[in-house]
Amino acid sequence: MYRFWKNVIKPMFELCDTKTIVEIGAQNGYNTEKLIHYAIKKNGVVHSIDPFPNFEYKEWEKEYSPHFFMHTGLSLDALNAIEPCDAYLVDGDHNWYTVYHELNRIKDIVGNREYLVVLHDIGWPYDRRDLYYNPDIIPSEYRNAFLRKGIVYGQLELDEEGINGHLCNAIEINTVRNGVLTAIEDFLSENSEFEFMNIKCCNGLGIIKKRGTFNQVFDFLQDTGTLQTVIEMVEEDRLKIFQQRYTYKNQYDKALANYSKEKLTNEELKIQKNKVDEDNKLLIKEGKLLRKEFDLSQKEIELQNSKIELLSSEIELLSSEINLLKAENTKQKENELKKTEEIKQYKKMILKLGNNIEELREEGRRTRKEKRKIRKELDSILISRKYRYACYLSEILRNPYKIFLLPYKLYKILIKKNLSNVLVREEKSIDLGIAEKTTDTKSIQKTCEKFPEVLISDNYEIFSSKCVVNKVSVVVCVHNALNDVEECLCSLWGNRTFPYEVILIDDGSENETKEYLKEFTARTKCKLHRNEEAIGYTKSANIGLRLSQADFVVLLNSDTIVTSGWIEKMLMCFEKNPDTGIVSPFSNAATYQSIPETRDAVSGDWKINVLGDGITVEMMALIVEKASIRKYPKVAALNGYCFMIKRDVLDKIGYLDEESFPKGYGEEVDYCIRAVKAGFSLRVVDDTYIFHEKSKSFTHAKRKELGAASKPILKEKHGDTYRTIGGEMENNEELKVAREAVINRIDSLAQKFSSLHNKKIAFYLTAKGGSGGANSVCQEVMGMRRLGVDAYVLNSSNYRVEFEKNYPEMVPYVLYYDKKSDQSLLAAGKNFDIIIGTIFTTIEKLKIIKQAYPSIKTGYYIQDYEPYFFEKTEDYWKQAKESYTLIEGNCLFAKTEWIARTVNKYHGVKVNIVEPSIDTRIYNPFIIKEKEINESIKICAMVRPRTKRRNPEGTMEVLRMLKNTYQDKVCITIFGCGEEEIKNIKGDFEFDYTNLGVLRRWEVASLLAQSDLFLDMSAYQAFGRTGLESMCLGCIPILPEKGGTDKFAVNGENAIVVDTGNIQRTYYEICKLFDNTDLMYKMQRAGITTGQDYNIMNAAWSEIVLLGTM
Repeated sequence: MYRFWKNVIKPMFELCDTKTIVEIGAQNGYNTEKLIHYAIKKNGVVHSIDPFPNFEYKEWEKEYSPHFFMHTGLSLDALNAIEPCDAYLVDGDHNWYTVYHELNRIKDIVGNREYLVVLHDIGWPYDRRDLYYNPDIIPSEYRNAFLRKGIVYGQLELDEEGINGHLCNAIEINTVRNGVLTAIEDFLSENSEFEFMNIKCCNGLGIIKKRGTFNQVFDFLQDTGTLQTVIEMVEEDRLKIFQQRYTYKNQYDKALANYSKEKLTNEELKIQKNKVDEDNKLLIKEGKLLRKEFDLSQKEIELQNSKIELLSSEIELLSSEINLLKAENTKQKENELKKTEEIKQYKKMILKLGNNIEELREEGRRTRKEKRKIRKELDSILISRKYRYACYLSEILRNPYKIFLLPYKLYKILIKKNLSNVLVREEKSIDLGIAEKTTDTKSIQKTCEKFPEVLISDNYEIFSSKCVVNKVSVVVCVHNALNDVEECLCSLWGNRTFPYEVILIDDGSENETKEYLKEFTARTKCKLHRNEEAIGYTKSANIGLRLSQADFVVLLNSDTIVTSGWIEKMLMCFEKNPDTGIVSPFSNAATYQSIPETRDAVSGDWKINVLGDGITVEMMALIVEKASIRKYPKVAALNGYCFMIKRDVLDKIGYLDEESFPKGYGEEVDYCIRAVKAGFSLRVVDDTYIFHEKSKSFTHAKRKELGAASKPILKEKHGDTYRTIGGEMENNEELKVAREAVINRIDSLAQKFSSLHNKKIAFYLTAKGGSGGANSVCQEVMGMRRLGVDAYVLNSSNYRVEFEKNYPEMVPYVLYYDKKSDQSLLAAGKNFDIIIGTIFTTIEKLKIIKQAYPSIKTGYYIQDYEPYFFEKTEDYWKQAKESYTLIEGNCLFAKTEWIARTVNKYHGVKVNIVEPSIDTRIYNPFIIKEKEINESIKICAMVRPRTKRRNPEGTMEVLRMLKNTYQDKVCITIFGCGEEEIKNIKGDFEFDYTNLGVLRRWEVASLLAQSDLFLDMSAYQAFGRTGLESMCLGCIPILPEKGGTDKFAVNGENAIVVDTGNIQRTYYEICKLFDNTDLMYKMQRAGITTGQDYNIMNAAWSEIVLLGTM
């Protein structure tokens, strides 16, 4: 382009008084320097864009500041950072995609202003053929097939001898979306307001401008004087090339003559040298022969002289050697006998240790079952009439005046329904004093130690036909080993945050297991297929695979214990690696997927790792997740204990080979090899851990027998491919790195749990529930319990009924006290080592506990800046304001930086940050693949007239304006209050909407899943939980800019973040989204991705780490 500067480009710029210029493609800076000097004279600015500038641009930026700025990066990214300019020089990537999108991006940035675009290289060779400097940055749908071959003028095919053969050139020419000139023509055909002139010389120069603007430019270009100047420039270039051609030819001829002369002289010298060398060789050879003869004569004389001496000593040496060999042979025989005996002893020890390990594992199973039974019996006692009666009698002994309340108390106890059939899971008994512990049989289905809790929300249909969801089936094949099956299925249901379908295949189990599976199926509504006679694992697994129609199917051994988020993390591996067909996670016993060790150091057999002292399965799973580098190692085969298969694999290669491997063992290796041959990759999910018990369905000897039988079949089916698998797995560097990353951090992460070992923690929450803060506390308490921490909620008994309706799963872990009695509070509080307040009204009560029991450590989980709730004249304002400093040394923590900054600003105290949580059992961001946006857009909003900071008037006004504008194209649903409360809101809100009233969490989730937008017009939000929950379900939130929503919300990307005090502005921003469904779809996807970063276990972990430092 620099060849056009003097005669064409610079005069054009001067005619248009151009001051601000963008140069796309700076390369060596030849043209850049000319532009800078021009800009300095005009007091203008040059912005140069190039990913790899080949000049000292940093020095230029210093020297020419403020007239020059360098943007190192791709043009389509860099243009967004530059304000609109007067002219754009385009000489970067010479392909259709880049030029077409550069022109459109410039048009969008500049808008209605007048501007020039000057493009170079629009003629041969890249007018109708794409060039790719880096093909990977061009989207595949816009990238033409290419080769690294040159281009020859007048020839359609690429050629090794053509120009630019080192670059990636499109194979075809003159096709759609191919070439720079094609990109210009396509742009012009879509934008009729522009006109174009093509100067067809020196690889072509194009000028684009808006019609009716800069007419003097085209006049100048069409002027005969300008044309004459261009012709002279071309002729000058031609003459220079002509002159260079003869200069190069003369240099070549001269060099060729010198080479021929030197070659002749060198050949003559070489002949003479060869002759001399031959003569020298003959002389040297004769001298060597003479010397050799002399040396041989001397040696012969010496040998004859020494022979007599050697012969006499040899006899003595031979006799000594014979004696030594005899002694060594005797000693070696003794050592061999000793080693043989030692080997026998080691084998006996290994056999004994193996038996001991098996006995210990069986004892562990029995202990866990007995523990569950004891828990049940203990909980039955704790909720029995007798126990409550005894508690009250104990209280009368401490407070005799309460004997007058005895008749009333007996009446209450006697009319209570017997709840002994409800499982209340606690690690240890707590001396509750007069604190009450109750359950609600309407909220929790009947359970016992063998079965999981089944909540109302488990069977509640959240997703409508509007949502296209990921579907997962989990197939569990069962053959006896009931203890292991119970643990497996309880964990499978207890960790069902993803609504996967459970398919049980009973392969001829005995009656006890058969009846258990029937009962489990009746409770959970899962599928059950029974083989009356055992037909083997492989055939049973195939039955399960055929019963599933899901996108992904998991084959899960019945002796496993799954952990939190296991399905979601395996789905993420598929999402990040689209070529993947099968995945499997880490375990304690899964051959090459075992951690921390794969093989036993003594026997060399596959290791069955035992969890460390105090480490639970869930704790180990979180340690693996936190330590993982998420490398997702690509491997040659996977262990079949937990085998997640994509539907595409089943469609392409079918099912397991039940003919060759009817009983199992070898079928998963065979399936892996077949999947790889079909083009799929296999990966280990290195942030997921599942415990593998190694059950009694098969004995160890039987497993070895089946494994040995499968090897010849695999060799016959797959030959060298099978033979090399072991070596490939043993030497897989990616797998080693992923395993070592986890192993290196197991101990350090496990220590973070140790300080809370055997400690009881209470979150002091006085609420009926349903609010974002109460949701946080309850789900994080459950998360901490799953990680082995003894956590509870301490609540006032007057909230019990509503609280247990909102959180049926929390019933066993709530302690109630009488809010009118400090003695009742102290009786409950004394049982804990740590108590955390969760609302300002609990802090004064917490201080009472702290004064009575100084050893109890206290904290404050701040959900909001509560002084904002009240007027300064109210008593609650003063109480809320004092709560942050009321208890000296109180550990304060919150989930957003906004809360921390606000409290620190007004009170000068530090607030620690913990992670927020989302209950993925209800709001799971891994379920929805896409969401249909219909002609009638659905928007929902929570309206709380009694809470002014939630801005009920503003909420209803925005909804009214939307309804008036879009009529039948918008469907409005509100919730959170009754219709009578709506009528009390000031304003005229006579428009069509649906009011669902007060909803439970799962009902809110269902509404969000059916909606496109969620409106939150609050004056501020400390966190904005419902906004994040809506993202998880593909519903775009409209959120207040004031507060802590910036923890997760980014305006225009995954949410609309506005000044909710400005109703017109909020309405306008929502209208923009209504009018752009493509943007709505994009933001919904971004919101779902954001939601995937949040879950209960990460939040619970962050609190455990913090509380462990108290």
